Amino acid sequence: MQLKPQDFLVALKLVAWGEERWTYARLAQELGISVSEAHACVKRGLQAGLLLQNYAAIPPSLASDIDAVMSAQEP
Repeated sequence: MQLKPQDFLVALKLVAWGEERWTYARLAQELGISVSEAHACVKRGLQAGLLLQNYAAIPPSLASDIDAVMSAQEP
């Protein structure tokens, strides 16, 4: 299974939401993709191990690394 770039965007969005409840419709709307594509991204993420079964994106240890990288890139 090959991941698409939007799969990583979806994973990052889910990390940003943390424990907040979400729907595929909200995910799609906020990312500017269709609901079916949002669902496909989550499905690919689960199959590839990018997302955990409970839909928590990326393990917390990696999430903190992502936060550090994102903070370093801000002006």
